[in-house]
Amino acid sequence: MKDEVLAAGLCIARLGPPTEERVARTRPVVAAALERSLRLPPLGLIADVASLLASLSPSLSRTEIPGLDLRRYDDRVVGPLITHRSRPSLCDAYASLPERWQHVAVAVLAEGLCDELEPDGPWWRPAELRRWLARPAAEAWDFGVASLMQASVRTSLSERITTLTRRGTAGWSPSDVYLVRHLPSLATRAQRLAVRQVVEVAEVFDHELPRTVRPRSRSGWVSTHLEEEDRYPTGGFSALTNSGSPENLVISELVYMEDGDDLDLFDVRFTEGELLYYTRDESAHTRDRRVIHVGLASDLVGARVKDPSLPWQRMVLLLGLIQAVVGRIVAWLGGLDLHIFLHPIGPGLEEEVRLLSLVLAAPIEAGVVRISTLDAPRELVERVAQSATRSPTDVVWISSGGDAPELELEPWVLSVGEMSLPDWLAAANALAHHLS
Repeated sequence: MKDEVLAAGLCIARLGPPTEERVARTRPVVAAALERSLRLPPLGLIADVASLLASLSPSLSRTEIPGLDLRRYDDRVVGPLITHRSRPSLCDAYASLPERWQHVAVAVLAEGLCDELEPDGPWWRPAELRRWLARPAAEAWDFGVASLMQASVRTSLSERITTLTRRGTAGWSPSDVYLVRHLPSLATRAQRLAVRQVVEVAEVFDHELPRTVRPRSRSGWVSTHLEEEDRYPTGGFSALTNSGSPENLVISELVYMEDGDDLDLFDVRFTEGELLYYTRDESAHTRDRRVIHVGLASDLVGARVKDPSLPWQRMVLLLGLIQAVVGRIVAWLGGLDLHIFLHPIGPGLEEEVRLLSLVLAAPIEAGVVRISTLDAPRELVERVAQSATRSPTDVVWISSGGDAPELELEPWVLSVGEMSLPDWLAAANALAHHLS
């Protein structure tokens, strides 16, 4: 009976024509899920997820199946997934993956929907999935259609659909986008779960942080680096001259050109140095420079614990806080020459460094954030002293209760211990305002 229910489940897919092409679309996803021991919903939902990610404009089929009421499935699962605001970003992340990882992405997202909509639902046994994979595509489709004619199979599918639609409405989240975008770097279930939780926590913090803030008045104007002039243009054309490069030639000079190989007035003016060129304004562009050093003490390995009153581990809350505050500081101070250095100190925080490099990938690629592991607190002291002599510098010290090193500047200190969620939110607000 399980084989029949598994095969018939493909027939409830609501996107795309009901043909054996659904088998070809679903088969690589099932194989990827088997390889990674992922839990899967009915095959029809897998086929719909694959169609949603591969197409920006899918159309929902309202074809009725005798003996099955799919209206709630359409309204609570497939319809919300089609119209969800995160789907375009999810499609972009999916399209950037190699084909092999696209199948894994569908399997991972399908498992996420399975956990969200039916956390206590049944698992397909590996043997059942392998027997379905062993069938040729046409045979697997015909077997599913024939199985759907059995009343007992329709009853089982109807119960599974009821379970899927009982808990609420399906949807994507920003954590799904992060997960798909960085999927090749997340080999294990534990890593995927950690990234998902950190992004979810960062959303909670981000929701509580103010949208805008009045930055504190600072001094320390510096010239923009030459390689950044294309990003920070200054002035424009300031005058005309008779010498210059071809790209600065005054366009009206081209009227002196004539067709043919004979000399024309343009050639004469060029030879005699009478052509006109624009000259650029070479004034230097200046921006206020800000440097922020964040020291992460080695005793934070003790924060990998979960308090009974909180839904996440202390470490997950800390990483989410860092992601949210860094994102907000970059938004607030984006016009400055901003440099944020995250300094894990000593061994033991390698996995946290890996997670931070993923969730902060955008500011790291922009050169705003750098993660630099230090061997001892004295190296942080040296770097802070060096920065403070050149530009306004802030220091943040985060530990599980250990004392901050003797720094040239007074650090903002966060002691990670047993805290309530309002305490965490208050700490995020205080840190963001301190750094603004």
